[in-house]
Amino acid sequence: MTDVRPSDSDVHRVPKWRGVFVAAIALLLLTGGLAIHQYFRYSAASERLDHAYQAIAGIDELSARLLDAETGARGYLLTAAPRSSRPSTTHDRESRMRPEQYRG
Repeated sequence: MTDVRPSDSDVHRVPKWRGVFVAAIALLLLTGGLAIHQYFRYSAASERLDHAYQAIAGIDELSARLLDAETGARGYLLTAAPRSSRPSTTHDRESRMRPEQYRG
């Protein structure tokens, strides 16, 4: 049996830039993965921030209701008129109806 060797024209050498190309593709994949990871972190932080703003709005609303109830009670104590206590009882009922709104 004769040993057949390919001629120089049949052999294709691997280009020198192939390693650089593979490294660039790997870098692009890595940065894409990091971008997706950062997007999910941003999304989660945004949801937590929205929840915090809703809680602050609920606390502000509760504070306003408590101030109105206090004003109504003070008016009732000063005048002894049941009409003055009407806003106080209305706010008390409304605050009792939705306590889950103020829980985290």
